[in-house]
Amino acid sequence: MLKGRPKPVLIRSIWISGVAYTSQCFPCLAGTYSKEGFSTCSPCPRNTYSLKGASSCSKCNDVTEYSEPGSAECKLRPACTDQDYFEVHTTCDHDGMTQLTYRWVKPKFCREHLEGAVTLPASGEKQQCPPCNPGFFKNNDSVCIPCPKDSFSDGTSECQQCPAGTEPIHGYEFKWWNTLPDVMQMTCFNIHTNHCRSVDDGWNLADDNIFTSVGSADDDYLILSLEVPGFSVPELDYREGQVVGTITFVFETICSEDCDFFFMLDIGKQVSKLVQTWHGSNEKQSFKYSLSTNATTIFSWAFQRSSPTNDTRKHVSDVAKIFFINVTNVLDGVASYCKSCALDVDTRSCVPCPSGHYIDSSSRFCLPCPSGTHLTNRLADGIVACQPCGLGTKSSADHSTCFSDCSYAQEHFSFNYIELAGLHTKLIGPNFTPWGKKYFHSFNFSICGQQGNALASCVDNITLLSTDSGSEGISRGLICRSNVILSDLHSVTLSSQAIILADWLVGVSTNNTLKKGMVAPSEIFSSSSFPHIPDVIHFYRSSDATPSCQNGRTTTIRLRCAPAKPIDGEFIAPRQCHDGTCDGCTFHFLWLTPAACPLCTQDDVNIIEEACRGGVQKIQHIWKQPHICHRGLSLPEDIKRHCQTISWWMRIGILVGTFLGCLLISLTFYFWKRNRKLEYKYSRLVQNSSGKENEIPTADSCAIMEGEEEEEFCMERHECLGEGC
Repeated sequence: MLKGRPKPVLIRSIWISGVAYTSQCFPCLAGTYSKEGFSTCSPCPRNTYSLKGASSCSKCNDVTEYSEPGSAECKLRPACTDQDYFEVHTTCDHDGMTQLTYRWVKPKFCREHLEGAVTLPASGEKQQCPPCNPGFFKNNDSVCIPCPKDSFSDGTSECQQCPAGTEPIHGYEFKWWNTLPDVMQMTCFNIHTNHCRSVDDGWNLADDNIFTSVGSADDDYLILSLEVPGFSVPELDYREGQVVGTITFVFETICSEDCDFFFMLDIGKQVSKLVQTWHGSNEKQSFKYSLSTNATTIFSWAFQRSSPTNDTRKHVSDVAKIFFINVTNVLDGVASYCKSCALDVDTRSCVPCPSGHYIDSSSRFCLPCPSGTHLTNRLADGIVACQPCGLGTKSSADHSTCFSDCSYAQEHFSFNYIELAGLHTKLIGPNFTPWGKKYFHSFNFSICGQQGNALASCVDNITLLSTDSGSEGISRGLICRSNVILSDLHSVTLSSQAIILADWLVGVSTNNTLKKGMVAPSEIFSSSSFPHIPDVIHFYRSSDATPSCQNGRTTTIRLRCAPAKPIDGEFIAPRQCHDGTCDGCTFHFLWLTPAACPLCTQDDVNIIEEACRGGVQKIQHIWKQPHICHRGLSLPEDIKRHCQTISWWMRIGILVGTFLGCLLISLTFYFWKRNRKLEYKYSRLVQNSSGKENEIPTADSCAIMEGEEEEEFCMERHECLGEGC
């Protein structure tokens, strides 16, 4: 309970086998005794003492001495002071009157006849008793008793039947403390002596408050408890994880040093849970706590002044006061007022609304919540009882909750991870106890699908493993965690410390921050292999508050595209926080899976067109590499389509064109060659004529004139001098 202070531990059962054999008897310690033939030593009663090895206890002087149980000596009785008595209001008499009186703290150790001693103050005058608490009325003996079923009272008047069209709202509302309600108990506990010094119950009643007793030792735990049998929730409207009731109380503590005030609860057969702790003096204030489990619940308040190692009463003036306690929606509780109810269409009598339906303020009929909303407050009237679902979520078919349908779409990508629907179990570890025992953190969760009704469960079966009932402590929610030990001694896996991490889905987004102030930092994980593809983040919250997590716990599960992984993928905790959390209140996880890759689209397909062969053209479809998309568009099959080759006339045209081109080239070459020959002849004639005398004039042209024919001539190597050449 406390830092640096002894913490009480509740042990359900102890089995001892093989008691060691002893061959001799040992003398009893001082303060204990044992008669002949007894096998154990017993502590001496109050106001007696004994020395070591005593067979009986000696009595202290009744007038001048006293002793605590198990004392080795007697102490002198001190003079009485104002710290040895307390004030109390008497119960109401037949006339409805009460009186302030004073009583000695029991057992009484002081002497009121010594010099300087105080005596009890005189009782006050009788005064009118306070009214009954709401839901109760006074009978003929001025005793407050509960109102009958289907009736109500504000505590000041007789019980009345609820008007037509209304129903009583049951609960507990305690604000007058003349008598202790039947559903409450007072106890005192000391972890050193297993009993309290004072024989009173640790708490005293006043008109408008109940306060801690002054007679206890400083290290006593003064405990006040309230038992609630359950909460009134219609079966068809109840969903585990939703709020079924609340408790509100007003208190104050006045302390000279560091006292402590605790608020705890026991749910079903689970061990006590410490909800909140207040240290030192606290001004009058209110505290509210919501419950999400419909089971028998015991609320407890405990006060401890200090924690000395010996029995002292230095801080008896330190006190805790509780002024007001209100528990809503109590099963078989009492009613202080009636509320308009939903009416049956035929009988016009009150009927419970189906799941996800609200009560219309005008018609008083049950109407379903609009699409995209879910019922958040069953007791509220009007459509205000329906609240919008978070980003990326939709309402279930019955509008009782919001869930993810395993799909998410944003500007550039669309995702569908339907393969991840349902329940999953992931182990993180191993971890090791100080004794070397290996254990894992087991996270059970539901990510999407199934209308949000797939609740994970975590079991605490270590504490209850050897009980006769064989029952287990089971916690259910969207995400829960337990410590799992793979035992070789039992046929079942040992599991302990089951806690709920999430009981509703707040929203789904690809942004690291949700509008409601929830953050999923990306830097706590390694960077993605595909940074252009965003992670899909599921944001969860739990309403289960603790002293360290006063606003409940938050959890984020980051889905990241990993095409090379199997569908189940890899579940990873942050590098710096191997347990998934660095503060115990905020949990972050990374899930690498191909199901988180975006849906395949036409942009992910490459189209390859082959050449036309034999009048057929083949079109192939292949994925772009690297292939990272998932589901969505299937890869299209290859296509074969008819195509036309070059036509016959086009072939003829090509052949003719080719022929004409070749002919043109040949003619060009021919005329070029002929021109070269003529040029050669001309040049030879010029050379020959330039070296002869009496040469006739050179012709102006070697061309053949019109009407002339080309003369053939031959040239031999010998010179021709005659006419017959």
